[in-house]
Amino acid sequence: MFCDVLGKQDACERCGFRHPGFPIRRVCRTRDELDAEASGYSLKDAGPAATPELSAGPGTELKALLAGWPFRIVATADCKCTSRANYMDAKGCDWCESPEGMAEIMAFLREAAEERGLPFLDVAARLLVKRAIHNARKAEARRAKEAEQAAAEGPAA
Repeated sequence: MFCDVLGKQDACERCGFRHPGFPIRRVCRTRDELDAEASGYSLKDAGPAATPELSAGPGTELKALLAGWPFRIVATADCKCTSRANYMDAKGCDWCESPEGMAEIMAFLREAAEERGLPFLDVAARLLVKRAIHNARKAEARRAKEAEQAAAEGPAA
């Protein structure tokens, strides 16, 4: 269901969205639906949504950034988001930062934005990918430090 606001001065009666003044195809969702999607729960069955177990890496971090505020863009059953996130995770941070990797990721994101009817800004997408890479490296360093501390505590106990 799409918001019924194109050409109107008022906000959408269902979700409260105000039209930005340019043509946009936007899926109409209430705040409760957005929060439920971002948290991984389905309002239809009030149980966990069927999503595969998350791995670690830049793809997982990018997916988390897009699912959070202010974007609230979550993977659906018919999109390629999860497989592309796993692909980025498998390739690693160095590949994602390379010109070839960044170009491929930009193509992924541009395609997904077109499929969802969302605007796409190359600069903003690059910043999100770079933030995801930074977050992935930071998480990897934290996991390595925790493993090191656990190994140090193991023989002593």
